[in-house]
Amino acid sequence: MEFRLLTEEDTEQYRALRLQALNELPSSFASSYESEKKKSIEELIQEIIPSEPAFIMGALMDSELSGIAGFKQESLEKMKHRGQILGMYISPAMRGKGLGKKLLGFLIERIKENAAIEKVDLAVAVDNQSAKALYESLGFIQYGEYKEALKIADGYVDEIYMCLDLKR
Repeated sequence: MEFRLLTEEDTEQYRALRLQALNELPSSFASSYESEKKKSIEELIQEIIPSEPAFIMGALMDSELSGIAGFKQESLEKMKHRGQILGMYISPAMRGKGLGKKLLGFLIERIKENAAIEKVDLAVAVDNQSAKALYESLGFIQYGEYKEALKIADGYVDEIYMCLDLKR
């Protein structure tokens, strides 16, 4: 298993895995399958190209992208000590093998390379107990809950907000 930042060469695999995630688990992501499908290759390349404030980490098995997790540092001056983990997804065939924990471990180590980042936030659907347990196993602590955070076709999704303090 290889863990690395995604690059322009990974665009097609990233698009396929991201669309699979949005199609399979629409209540787990703020974006929708329909809006992501409309993105051009050029837009996706801009998302994927790693930069100091934003990047996407991938887990690859035999050169096949099996997991993704993104990070984005807050841009406002008073919030630059914070960032968010976004778009975490593991392909169904690779679940239950510890891949999610390893991927997040590599992502967090990469985040720590930016000395300005002190706290990392994420949101998870209230009913996604396995994801919540994964985040807790890595030291994330729940600090809030948002009722009806996402509106989807058949109702609403409540989200839990969690934070990891990198300075502890």
